[in-house]
Amino acid sequence: MYDELASELTTKGVPREQIAFIHDAKTDKAKAAMFADAKSGKIAILVGSTSKMGVGTNVQDRVVSLMHIDCPWRPADLEQRDGRGVRQGNQNAEIRIGIAITEGTFDARMWSTQSRKATFINQFMRGSLDVREIDDIGDAAMNANEAVAIASGNPLVLEKAEVDAEVGKLERLRRSHQRSQSMLALRVRESEYRIPELEKSIATFTSAIEQRVSTRGEKFVIELDGSTIDSRIEAGDAIAARLYALIEDRSSHWKEIDGGRIGRLGGFELYARNVPNGRSADAAIVFPDIDGHAVTFNAGTLRNGGVGIAVKLENAIEGMDRRLANAERELATAVGEKGRSEARLGLKFEHEERLDALKVRKRAIDIELRGDPEPEAGEESEPTPQSDSRAVERSRPSHLDRSGGPSPGVNRDR
Repeated sequence: MYDELASELTTKGVPREQIAFIHDAKTDKAKAAMFADAKSGKIAILVGSTSKMGVGTNVQDRVVSLMHIDCPWRPADLEQRDGRGVRQGNQNAEIRIGIAITEGTFDARMWSTQSRKATFINQFMRGSLDVREIDDIGDAAMNANEAVAIASGNPLVLEKAEVDAEVGKLERLRRSHQRSQSMLALRVRESEYRIPELEKSIATFTSAIEQRVSTRGEKFVIELDGSTIDSRIEAGDAIAARLYALIEDRSSHWKEIDGGRIGRLGGFELYARNVPNGRSADAAIVFPDIDGHAVTFNAGTLRNGGVGIAVKLENAIEGMDRRLANAERELATAVGEKGRSEARLGLKFEHEERLDALKVRKRAIDIELRGDPEPEAGEESEPTPQSDSRAVERSRPSHLDRSGGPSPGVNRDR
């Protein structure tokens, strides 16, 4: 390939001695000499790979043109190539960067992938995304339709691959939109169920707080089975004995037993019941006036008795303020979520018209590729794109002159 390239350049009028290939420099000394000749102008055309002419290649002094004969796999490699000329130290105000593309080869696939990768990386590196998702660049794997389209050189086959791919993408987006709509409908239904429950809890806690009687400090007093007790230790022992007797019966391990009313604390009735789990049972004090709130004790705690049991019941009564605040916060969240969900519920898929148009075009392409009869007179057929083989050229500033001198511009022609 290198000999053929040199022959073609010589035929075009470039002296052979002004053409150099980086792989001819076998040693670091030979490479340095070759770079020096390129910088001085003795070498007009220098050809090399990204790996051999990447980082550390300083030949930018007289670079006026760069040509990408193939497409690298990584955007960083493309930047490295361009950096051989687009950098500080270039004497030229403008350089030209060209891309050689051959029709009917994998060039189209490679450059398309390069573009998508670069877009993805740039979106991420900018850190100023205006979308919720970064474009997915997919795998390196290529589907069969794309391979056939690229190899065929038929623009209609290539268009079919592109249309099929976009239809698939939009259909996935539509399914995602439909799932989102289903989730919104579910959230609305859950909110409609949850909001009345929270409103009821708020009303219950508000009413209970109004009737609450303080038992803090010396104010402690509890009524148990008709007797008034003002000692937390004595009250705890009495409650523990009553509850432990409830769960001593083995039948309490698997069936619920109502222990009935046992007393009154802080303005609220106290009821006892067991909490079976199949192998054993706990016991609970229930506050029917506080939305059925219950305080549970295990057998070990009941055997110990004491002040801790009375304090735990007091804490349940005093904790209503916190539960009220939590319920109000949950209600505000549920109402807000319901409003946001209802606002988005029923929205049309934004790409519906584009998807419908692509499906129409897809059917038209399929008919034409199958070789169906031409449309009747008076009917118009959709035009197909014409293929084209060209070298794409671009340009950009060769460097930013930090010393304050002129900064070369770049002329990119496509």
